[in-house]
Amino acid sequence: MKLIFLLLLISTYSFSQITFEKGYFVNSNNEIKECFIKNYDWVNSPSKILYKDNKESEIEEIGIEEIKEFGINDKSKFIKRSITIDPVKNKTNELYPSKEYTTRNEIVLLKVIVEGKANLYKYENDTQLKYYYSISTDSIKPLIFYKYLKDNTLKTNEPYKKELYDNLKCNKFKIKDFLILRYQNNDLKNIFVDYNLCNNSKYIEYNLYDSKGKLNFTPKIGYQQNSIKATFDEVQYKESTSSPIFGLEIEYLLPFNKNKFSLILDPTFTTIKYNKSINQYVGYNDMYKIDIKDTFTYSSISIPIGIRYNFFLLNPNNKIYVNGGYSFELPIKNNFTSHYKSEALSLDSTYSYDLSSHGSLMIGTGVRIKNINAELKIFPKRELFYSISKYQNLNLQSICIAIGYTI
Repeated sequence: MKLIFLLLLISTYSFSQITFEKGYFVNSNNEIKECFIKNYDWVNSPSKILYKDNKESEIEEIGIEEIKEFGINDKSKFIKRSITIDPVKNKTNELYPSKEYTTRNEIVLLKVIVEGKANLYKYENDTQLKYYYSISTDSIKPLIFYKYLKDNTLKTNEPYKKELYDNLKCNKFKIKDFLILRYQNNDLKNIFVDYNLCNNSKYIEYNLYDSKGKLNFTPKIGYQQNSIKATFDEVQYKESTSSPIFGLEIEYLLPFNKNKFSLILDPTFTTIKYNKSINQYVGYNDMYKIDIKDTFTYSSISIPIGIRYNFFLLNPNNKIYVNGGYSFELPIKNNFTSHYKSEALSLDSTYSYDLSSHGSLMIGTGVRIKNINAELKIFPKRELFYSISKYQNLNLQSICIAIGYTI
């Protein structure tokens, strides 16, 4: 726990080390201020920005109330506008109950995706993703798309297709281009770019996200400390054992927020073995001795699937991260055998139990320096054998330390 606390403490410090990038903002007095803006590679539309006059000056904050516009190089641009927002939460599984709804007006910072004669914008929060557009100096209008329930049937309302067909006029466009147009960033962006090209209009195409998605492959080798708790009949004990581990982590860095979030798939092979001898005394005054020898063998491939958050140390090549997820188990060889022997009782019996795992939660933390990776993972509880009787169960807890090299 001390190690985890130390890593989290360092990561909190490292988070502040992200460099500021050259940009500008326009304040409420229409004054343009060139500065260095902290680029979060925003997914949700921001409500404020952090900036410095120069790289050595103090960090300052300015909120949406005082901003009319801001941008970072040619990577991103946001403009403040009052827009119409519908209540449909199209980033969730929640369906709107009808085709009709009541809208509200809200002042937000819209992300500019394409800027030219025809402009495409995006607004996003935790539950909603909405696109807007304007032609030349016309007002900004919503592109409406959502799904709703009618008579317990899923319906789709997509008037954005007719809206764009009526307003993006170009000889090369056919009605089919709009009928198949999906309510997705790339589809919408491409048709706005094509419209500007068709009308000989200069345009700027801003990156939706500064970051790019990336796959990392990291072979690993390490050490696993196992704590086994067994209860069979009246015999209860805990046993600790260690085992080597071998794995291959597949990480996909998500293309937003400076690649701070990633999805991980981390299949790992290990074999756990131990033998334990126990003396049990039964009968009146415990006069009879039974020798019990337990043999445990468990080989499996653990497949943790989860999400990772990266904290950068001065630059994106050096980072500390935390993981969370769930580990599925693929047992390969698994058996628990108890041999009971007592000459006084003429006992010589063997009981064998096949094991199967129900998986486990997984938490972890690690550090990556360039291509070298070191990591700590904890699997709080894996149930390897369970019966309705509380007198027969076998649980496994593991702590893994591994190093890897990203190729």
